[in-house]
Amino acid sequence: MNYVQLTLWDYIKSIYMNDYNIPEPVVDMIAVEPILRHCVTGYSVSKIVRYTLMQRKYVKTVINEYFEFDGWTDDLDFSPIAFYNRSQGNVVRFEEEIKMISSIKNDMIAFLFFICKQYREIVEEIEKYHGQS
Repeated sequence: MNYVQLTLWDYIKSIYMNDYNIPEPVVDMIAVEPILRHCVTGYSVSKIVRYTLMQRKYVKTVINEYFEFDGWTDDLDFSPIAFYNRSQGNVVRFEEEIKMISSIKNDMIAFLFFICKQYREIVEEIEKYHGQS
């Protein structure tokens, strides 16, 4: 007989997709959301690895796939997503608030806004299926 060996993740993913009609890309987003949330909160890769118990290489791969960088080497002094939420996604307010507490350059502020916006879009996509049965 020819058996296909499924991982636990394959099995869980099939339940989400078949029983709840959640598209595969959204199931994948659900799986990595905690990593992404910690990243936009300003946690370093090392801290994310400790909190999630995931392999360092996997954490960096996930962050790179969704945010196009390898993650923070050190914890940030502030939470970018907190500023993004407070600014209600307004880039000018986001920039002004960060400049009040930090001397980081405009290109870094733009990047922080980008990853927070990406994260918010991922959460909104996941929430479309939340509580669906």
